[in-house]
Amino acid sequence: MKTPVAIVIIDDHALIRHAIRSLVAARPNLRLVGEGDTGEHLFALTSEYRPDVVILDLNMPHHKTEDGSPQRFQALPELVRLRRAHPQTAVIILSEHLVPALVHEAMISGVKGYILKSDDLSLSLPETIDIVSQGGIFFSQGVQQELFGTAGAFEPPLLTPRQKEMLAVIAAAPNDSYAQHAAKLGIQTSSFKNQLDKIFKKLDVNNLTACMIRCHQLGIISLDAAAAGETDYYA
Repeated sequence: MKTPVAIVIIDDHALIRHAIRSLVAARPNLRLVGEGDTGEHLFALTSEYRPDVVILDLNMPHHKTEDGSPQRFQALPELVRLRRAHPQTAVIILSEHLVPALVHEAMISGVKGYILKSDDLSLSLPETIDIVSQGGIFFSQGVQQELFGTAGAFEPPLLTPRQKEMLAVIAAAPNDSYAQHAAKLGIQTSSFKNQLDKIFKKLDVNNLTACMIRCHQLGIISLDAAAAGETDYYA
């Protein structure tokens, strides 16, 4: 019999934690090992329990100050730090909010799943856990439609071998500047930028973050390789 998937929940809403706890308890292949209700619990509980999956809310306090006022959780830097220290742990974002730029940044930070609290959790959450615990990536239907539109609404663009090489160079060293990328390719920075603009037009995107996400969706680059660079692609 396979070892149950070990799960940590971090959400400041007690009702959400209760709902997830009930879902996990009903499935013999899942096991809840830890719970937290503030952002500071993310790294602490992951370090303590080494779970297979963390289910995380983004919009919650980092910790409570002495006067009881909340300090907001800066999730994206913490996700990068978590991925560096615990690459074996898959993170699923469970959020009330669907902000495309935030979803993009979360993906670049290494998040493997993103579902909304307005989704049917009894259906979407167990499926998401199953997929990400096996190394996959899952975004609920509402998130996919907001990010990418209707599936199959566009054909994969025809990129030249040189353009694919450019994207591979960016994905391999995302912290490098455009000038550094251009030097590796043996071209001028201005030529690099011009080619990148042409790629953006072909992919129907307007920034490098969206470009990387679209390239992953189309199988042009690996998101895992991109996320390992620990950057936000706004160089």
